[in-house]
Amino acid sequence: MSLRFRAAVLLELGLRLGLALGGLGGAARASEHGVSPEAARGARATSRIRAPRLPDEAQSHKRIHATRWSALTRDLLEHATVVQSESNQKPSANATRIVTLRSASDRLLRGVWKPVGGENATIEAYPAGSGFEGTAPYPLKTLFRNEVRASRLAEALGLHFLVPPTVERTLDGEPGSLQLFVEHADVATALPADRPLDRPAAEKLRVFDYLIGNADRSAANLMTRILDGRHVPIGIDHGLSFPVGPTLGLRERPMPAGLVAGHIGPLLPETRTFIGAIDGHTVARTLLASGAVDRQVAHVLRRLEHMKRDPSFLEIARDGREGTDEMLQRVADAASSRSQELPADVTERLNAMIAESHAP
Repeated sequence: MSLRFRAAVLLELGLRLGLALGGLGGAARASEHGVSPEAARGARATSRIRAPRLPDEAQSHKRIHATRWSALTRDLLEHATVVQSESNQKPSANATRIVTLRSASDRLLRGVWKPVGGENATIEAYPAGSGFEGTAPYPLKTLFRNEVRASRLAEALGLHFLVPPTVERTLDGEPGSLQLFVEHADVATALPADRPLDRPAAEKLRVFDYLIGNADRSAANLMTRILDGRHVPIGIDHGLSFPVGPTLGLRERPMPAGLVAGHIGPLLPETRTFIGAIDGHTVARTLLASGAVDRQVAHVLRRLEHMKRDPSFLEIARDGREGTDEMLQRVADAASSRSQELPADVTERLNAMIAESHAP
C-alpha cells in the first residue's frame, strides 16, 4: 500500500469520523458565523459529512478515536487547500476570518483564522510594584500562538472535548492560528436559564482556565454543544492566556450565574482527581515545544501547584449571582499572586522541572 494511498485512507476515515463541517446549516445560521448563504449552499452540495460528535468527557481517556480526531483534524487544518476566506462577523477586538478548506479527498471543513496582523487588543501593562513594570502580560503579535498552545495543552491533558484543534498556519504570506470551526454549537449566552453546563466539564474548564492564566473567559468566548442531553462547554479565544507574570483583568469578565446553576459545594471527586493527575513535566514539555518562554511556563506550573495544594477557591459556595461572583473574586485574587503563595523551595523545584524539560 503506497504512502499516498494510506494518507488518503486516513484522511477519509478521519473525515467520516466527523472532522469536517457536515451540513453548514441554514442560511441564517451560516450568516451568523460569518459565511455567506451562497457559500453555505455550495458547501452543502459538495459535502455530506456530518458535524463532529465530541467525545464524552467522562470517557475521553478510554476512547482511542479521541486522539485520532485531534491528530487528523490538525493535519487537515495544516495542509488542506483554502477555497474561501471571509471576514468573521463575530464582534472581536482582533480581526479574524472564516476560511473553508478542501481536503485531498474533496471534502470540506471550516476554520477560524486569526492573523498576526489582526491583533489589535488593548493590553494593559503590569502596574508599578508588581515586579513586571512596563511589561505586557500578553505581548501583541504573539496572541495567535497562545491559541495553538491552549489546544496543544488541552490535548496533552486529555481534554480533547474542551478546546477545538488549533494549528499555526501561514495564509497569503501572513502567519496566524487556524482553529477548527465548531459546527452546530451555540454561544453560551444562548443557553436556556434552566439548562446549566454539564458540571464535570464546567469544573474542568475552570481548572484549565486557571492553569493557563486565561483572562478572557466570558460567555462570549464559550460555545456549548448538546451531548447525550448534557450541555458541554467548548472554550474558544485563548489569545489572552499564558501571561509572562500574574494573570490580570479577571474581575472584568464575569460569567453568567445560570451557566453553573446548581454547581454548589465542594469540587467533584473526579475534578480533584483530575487536578492531582496533571503531570508538571508533561505541562512544561508541551508548552516549551510550542515555543513558550520559561517565564510563561513557570507561572503555569505555579498555578498548577497552587491547585494541587488546595483547589477549594474554584468552588461555588452558594447558588445565584452572588455565589458565582464570590468564586470569581477568589479566582481573580489567586491568579494575581506572583508566587501563588508557594514556599521558596517549591518554586525552585518547579524551576528545575523547567530546566529538565528543556533537555532532549
